[in-house]
Amino acid sequence: MMRWLAVYLIAATPLLAEAHAYLVSSDPPHKASLSAAPTRLKLRFSEPIEIAFMKLVLQRDGQIQKAPLKISPGSDKRTVIIESAFADAGSYQLGWSIVARDGHRTEGSVIFSVNAR
Repeated sequence: MMRWLAVYLIAATPLLAEAHAYLVSSDPPHKASLSAAPTRLKLRFSEPIEIAFMKLVLQRDGQIQKAPLKISPGSDKRTVIIESAFADAGSYQLGWSIVARDGHRTEGSVIFSVNAR
């Protein structure tokens, strides 16, 4: 039994070393429906990322927003805090592209809506 476990761990090691950073969580959560606009977005990744190589595109109701996005790294190098003007009601999509410390690029998006009353 131990021999098979050792063989498996040795064989799996290259696969583990080639893992890419992926989005673990976001605040607001993906597909959230909010009654008030958030003051910031928080993205948390599975491993440290290179914030200098991060690319973001914010859309509201399918239109790219020109407002600047302020990006701040979290203390753990896995979290990114994004500040912008999310004051208007609508459907938002934040597209992101990151580079992990291992050099691999990953991309995705977070969608949420603001239903201001």
